[in-house]
Amino acid sequence: EIGVRLVGSEMCIETAPEYANYSAEEIGQSVGYGSRTTFTTNFRKITGLTVREYRVAASNQGAREKS
Repeated sequence: EIGVRLVGSEMCIETAPEYANYSAEEIGQSVGYGSRTTFTTNFRKITGLTVREYRVAASNQGAREKS
């Protein structure tokens, strides 16, 4: 279940423009986490990146795909 929620959060960060303004806590809550710390810890374990680092990487990937 942890992986499923984290994959959901990754998809939201990558594809949903409204998530660009969400804090890590808000993203975590949107996929079922009650604690920002638990969400960010699990997110980093799975992705190897913080939410901010992941956003930057996803943004850079999107820019490269549009080129």
